[in-house]
Amino acid sequence: MQKLQLLKEEKKKADNLVGMIREGYFSNGALDLNKMQSRLDILEVEVERKRGEIASMEVVDGYRDHQQVANGIAAEIRDLNEANLRDLDLNENINLALQEVEEAKLADVKTMYEQVGIFFADHVKRRFDEVTEFHRKLAQNRRAQLNDEKTRALQRIKDRRTQIDRLQKALKEKMAILRSGIAIDRMTLMQSELTALEREMADLNQQIPRLRDVIEDQASLKRQIGEQVELIGRDVLEREDVRKFAVQAFADVSRYLYDEPGNLIIGRSKGVGGLEIDTDIVGKKSGGKSHMQVFCFDWMLAQAAKRYDRSPGFLIHDSHIFDGVDGRQIGLALSFAEQKSREIGIQYIVAMNSDDLDKIKTEETATGEPIFDPEPFIIDPRLTDDEAGGLFGVRF
Repeated sequence: MQKLQLLKEEKKKADNLVGMIREGYFSNGALDLNKMQSRLDILEVEVERKRGEIASMEVVDGYRDHQQVANGIAAEIRDLNEANLRDLDLNENINLALQEVEEAKLADVKTMYEQVGIFFADHVKRRFDEVTEFHRKLAQNRRAQLNDEKTRALQRIKDRRTQIDRLQKALKEKMAILRSGIAIDRMTLMQSELTALEREMADLNQQIPRLRDVIEDQASLKRQIGEQVELIGRDVLEREDVRKFAVQAFADVSRYLYDEPGNLIIGRSKGVGGLEIDTDIVGKKSGGKSHMQVFCFDWMLAQAAKRYDRSPGFLIHDSHIFDGVDGRQIGLALSFAEQKSREIGIQYIVAMNSDDLDKIKTEETATGEPIFDPEPFIIDPRLTDDEAGGLFGVRF
């Protein structure tokens, strides 16, 4: 599963690189590498032909100096355009780096603990806030650095474009002088066409190798991801004893609660997720049913961990596990947990609200049948935030 995840991350990077190609040639909405290569092959011949024609052109005597100056200006414009292409490429890379900075999120540990019902003292929360603030400043500094670099690159592009405009104006003036010659009109047109073709050829020379590498990476990664998914599917089938134990353990817990076995489905995913695990137990769709599926799944894991000598020796649930669950299922769940914990030799800890325990008594009164007596197992809580207190024996 770890290798599969790494491959999917690599493919995502390759997909992003395809999107970075600024300009391209499309077929059916996608960049067409063959079309791009064909255009480059044509451009190479066309550029050489036009360069040869321009070099062999004869001009009227007296215009040679003007022609040389005009050619020098055109070459300078070409150099500036190529420099702008390099800075545009740098700007794309900076945008990708900025996106990575935005996607980097610090896990909100405090919120995670609060969601399972554990609350910290104020001085612990301050520590969380300090870590969050540090991460925010670090990301802010990185963004500022990248934005500064991006600003400088864009400013260079802007300055070069200003210079290009000035040079084009100077070139236009030189061409006006040379237009009186018969050959000059043709040369001016050809020089303009050559500059545009050279710019397009330079762009394709940069894009094609990058796109070819990315396409090869995409194909390779897609194949590897498919192979990993297949391996995971075969691995699940080969681990027959483990799979059957897990399925039966889940069915036993759900049968105890609902008189019918629930389903634990383990196998290869339909997509690229790799391993797919799904559960289903009888009963109406509700939050209580979802929580009992978690209860059954956790007890399946507890039994599997004990069987394969990987158990920490305990299983802990918060009171949320019984939200929306009726009194009968609460009592049966606690009864199962008490029996199974003694059977496999682990400790079961659950933080219960007193009103949930009252539901058991109410159900027993209504049906006249005993379900489970939690009284012998209740431990009075002694949680305090004073200096002598702590959480799970940990001092903060």
